[in-house]
Amino acid sequence: MYNMSNFAFGIAFYRSA
Repeated sequence: MYNMSNFAFGIAFYRSA
């Protein structure tokens, strides 16, 4: 499973894009 930080960062970056 992805780390909480990595997951949150990925989601934020994806949503921001």
